[in-house]
Amino acid sequence: MGCVAGSRREVCWMKWFEGVSAMDFHVIKENDLFLLSKGDGRVPHPEEDAFGYGLFTKDTRMLSVLAMDIEPLKLTLLDADASENYRSVYHYSNEGNPVAETFPGQSILVTNQRTVDGQTFRDEVTVENFGKKAVDLTLVYHVDADFRDMFEVRGYAPKNLSRSIQKEVAGHTARLSYQAVDGQTLATDFVLTRVGDVAKEADDALNDVRAMARDGVDEDQALRARTEERRGDGALSAAVERGLTLRLPIHVAAQGKETYVLVVLPQVQIPGEHLEIEGIHGIRNVSVYTESTNLDLVERAYQAWLAQTTKVSGDPSFVAWYDRGIKDIRMLLSDIGYGTFPVAGVPWYAVPFGRDSLITALQLLPVDSQVARGTLLTMAAFQGKNYDPARDEQPGKIMHELRVGEMTRIGELPFGPYYGSIDSTPLFLCLAADYFAWTGDEKTLRELLPTIDRAFAWIERDGDRDGDSFVEYYRESERGISNQGWKDSGDSVAHTDGRLAQAPIALCEVQAYVYRAYRAFAPIYRHLGRAQEAAQFGARAASLRKNFHDAFWIEEKGIVAHALDGQKKRVETAASNMGHVLFGGILDRDKAQKVAARLLSDDMFSGFGIRTLSTREISYNPISYHNGTIWPHDNAIIIAGLAIYGFHESLAKAAGALNRTAAKMEHHRLPELFGGLSSDLVHQPVPYPVSCSPQAWAAATPCMVLQALLGARPDALTGIIELNPVLPEGVDALSIEGMRLGEATLSVTLERNEQNQTRYRAQLEGGAWKIGTIHSERGDAEEVDVNVHGVQ
Repeated sequence: MGCVAGSRREVCWMKWFEGVSAMDFHVIKENDLFLLSKGDGRVPHPEEDAFGYGLFTKDTRMLSVLAMDIEPLKLTLLDADASENYRSVYHYSNEGNPVAETFPGQSILVTNQRTVDGQTFRDEVTVENFGKKAVDLTLVYHVDADFRDMFEVRGYAPKNLSRSIQKEVAGHTARLSYQAVDGQTLATDFVLTRVGDVAKEADDALNDVRAMARDGVDEDQALRARTEERRGDGALSAAVERGLTLRLPIHVAAQGKETYVLVVLPQVQIPGEHLEIEGIHGIRNVSVYTESTNLDLVERAYQAWLAQTTKVSGDPSFVAWYDRGIKDIRMLLSDIGYGTFPVAGVPWYAVPFGRDSLITALQLLPVDSQVARGTLLTMAAFQGKNYDPARDEQPGKIMHELRVGEMTRIGELPFGPYYGSIDSTPLFLCLAADYFAWTGDEKTLRELLPTIDRAFAWIERDGDRDGDSFVEYYRESERGISNQGWKDSGDSVAHTDGRLAQAPIALCEVQAYVYRAYRAFAPIYRHLGRAQEAAQFGARAASLRKNFHDAFWIEEKGIVAHALDGQKKRVETAASNMGHVLFGGILDRDKAQKVAARLLSDDMFSGFGIRTLSTREISYNPISYHNGTIWPHDNAIIIAGLAIYGFHESLAKAAGALNRTAAKMEHHRLPELFGGLSSDLVHQPVPYPVSCSPQAWAAATPCMVLQALLGARPDALTGIIELNPVLPEGVDALSIEGMRLGEATLSVTLERNEQNQTRYRAQLEGGAWKIGTIHSERGDAEEVDVNVHGVQ
């Protein structure tokens, strides 16, 4: 673009950004079912807009077109809201017709409410006639299903499959179906009717089909037979060339209101099984075609989630940010049989991800520790068992990603699961240790011990193949990921001259995670009676710390090297990864202070957050995925590291920036990432157009920030939690209630005094926990009052 280095280069990027629009999409999700639509609610045909809109489950697009119209009206969108996560609402009114006065302008209000309940998608339309005459209209839906794998949808598949889609229509019901290459049958069923008629009309159709099936007729044949019987009833009509067109005549009295609903049921049939009308996605014995849906279960589940999580009050902006994160995390929770865990994010990564799920669970420990338990058990179930280069699998390694789409099932992609993540295994160990520190749940810890032992064995064997004490990655799978840290784009690890680092690569943060795991598990193993291994862990941590300082510290720059390349040469770019090193606690304090100062300097800190890469680096690009943008979770881990060292001034500055940034976002929702332009140049963060939102570790960012602000360090072995609070810039008061420590609950009130110190009151209730002594050198918090209940 002809831009030069420094601030003028940022001005050049700012001009480019003028043409970039905000993320114009809505996502509603429950469990493994989610709808991605445009901001106006439309799901356009992929040939019209290839962004990837549709209804998805099992990593497959089950609905690729959804367009609602009411003929002959011309509707205008009034507003749109998808803030509830499982429900979106759109309001329309009709435009006037100067020729025909049949429908005066703005005389008809249309409310389109969409919901997902984990099993079905419902598109409900309410038509209100404020005119003086009754109106006769036609409700029209254009729908289609291409059954494409998510990687095909996004354009990342090695090839696109040719699919033959079958279409069936029977009265008020219709079906689109496809038999996959591996024999699975995918089907999407539709019912369109007036609310009140849906139970009788639809269930009559389904009962006929089931009766024929009981008589030995295949369900698909039964549906086709009933189609021939009802072909002429006019309720639905199938377009031959593309998808289905569903039409329903509607009559609305003057000053009247009528509601109609399109129910969509996606199904996946394993070979040898029948397609089921009920019991999809784990919710059993509920007819999807009656007016009574599973939405009340979803609503109660949200209420239960909000009731059990830690409460925050006080500063309105911080509270709004925190509350939005808690609601978005609930949206992203799933369970594939081992307990509740967070998928990575929507719309592109609504699947189990080792790194993402583990980091999110770490962030959530002060909010709800049971998410960590479900995440640990899920990751343990898929721990590597064999040497399989095609999937970068090795015994003891924790997975990177699990996909179940057709491309993975037929072997075109290696994601069933894939293990190309260098940090998932040490992060699993960090989460296991921290989960025990917060809960004292020794039963789960012992259940996980075989997995933990194998993970440590992987670190010492396959993780460090050359025996230099550093864990390195090297891609073995031809179809795998080249860079296997959290910055996994192909250009994310580059030398200061722009040359890409060559594998095997040892990332700085991975060594810090390993150090943290050794340090955390030494006392745990000692507690479990494994003193020899505990001593070995302590020795390995000490050796790794020394070797790390010798190899990674760049004294003349006052930073930690991003990585060591395959020739053991330092990658000396100033990257945010060094902030994760603070989280690992591996650095000497004087060096940690220099790192903290650099992270908050102008080349790294934009005013909205800490960039992934310094603006001084030749690879800096504020719109790249990893080389200059700002990632909220990256900032959260850095803030947690600042808290570990007690760097209150830097912590308050970084946390305050994120809080202010969240206030500039719709619904106070921080996305996966956003542009790295300085707040001196733009008034609000510039969007990254294809960022996931909500993204799990972005949604959980305020939870990790909250723990950092409290300086909370629990230790179930001693029954002590240390506190060293500080308030973020721009926030004068916060109250935290119901933070769980095993059987105890902690409540803390923070207030800023006239000397700009953080005064706090802390109270423990239940359980055998105590609040530990605060070391003054760790910060400027002033302890005002500590009340401990139930502890002698």
